[in-house]
Amino acid sequence: AEVLVQQDLPESEQNRRTLHTMNSTSEKHMRHWTLRNGSLHIHPKSTCFTNRLSAGLDMVLFILSHLGNENASARAQQSWTHSPAFSRCALLVMRVTGDGEHTSLAEVRQRTRGIELRTSAPEGYEFHALKVLRGFTWLERQHATYGYLVKADDDTYVCPSRLLRLLADLPREGLYLGSFKTNVTIKTNPGAKWKDPRYPRAFGRQVYPPYAEGSLYALSQDLVRAVSTTAGLLVLDSMTNITSLEDALIGSLVHVATKKGGLSVLQKDLKRSVQNRIIPYSYLCLMGEHYPCAW
Repeated sequence: AEVLVQQDLPESEQNRRTLHTMNSTSEKHMRHWTLRNGSLHIHPKSTCFTNRLSAGLDMVLFILSHLGNENASARAQQSWTHSPAFSRCALLVMRVTGDGEHTSLAEVRQRTRGIELRTSAPEGYEFHALKVLRGFTWLERQHATYGYLVKADDDTYVCPSRLLRLLADLPREGLYLGSFKTNVTIKTNPGAKWKDPRYPRAFGRQVYPPYAEGSLYALSQDLVRAVSTTAGLLVLDSMTNITSLEDALIGSLVHVATKKGGLSVLQKDLKRSVQNRIIPYSYLCLMGEHYPCAW
């Protein structure tokens, strides 16, 4: 990793060199893809996992955000795209929001560090799941090839080098990575904080299948496709049927896809391995590559 700040340089020169290095790292990611007329075009090159080279992207970083939260999203994107650990990766960063005007079509724009996808879902916590599903659907329609989709909230920061080291030893198919919750009872009381009244009708269950917490989870591309397809078959990607808890819904769709589609899935639980070395639980500072991430 490059040394971003030299202690013996004047502050203005430090800032200039830091900015130059960060921008150079960010620009490297954008050489692997272009956005033309609203369609994503991948330049075939996968470089992050040297033992598993393939034509496509190493990773899609799917940042769930909302309109008016651009500054938080920009900080989260910087923590990924400016990391030296990702300098040799074919990485696409997607910031996914809803649409305050409730239009029927998605709108996609190219930004400095990635793309911004404004889905046709309304804003609001109860529609987070709808935004994620419609983001997955848009990505699948681009026919892009990638190794993993890493979904993160716009207030989640990670230690990128340690995440890459973990993924390097995991399969490219059938992977569901995250911090899992199990035996969670569905709440339907209108006054409950995490109420999910539509879920029992959609899935016929009173307890969620195991699911990874929404702050950070990763899916291999085949599972993203299975989730998107299963949601369409169950007609869950509509405002009248969508369930409230995004992370629980994704886990449920993976569960249904494995039962009905015969998929073999590895659920890798970060809580039992290296969670605290990948996600530093502090939203106040960004952890550099040379700082310890276990608190």
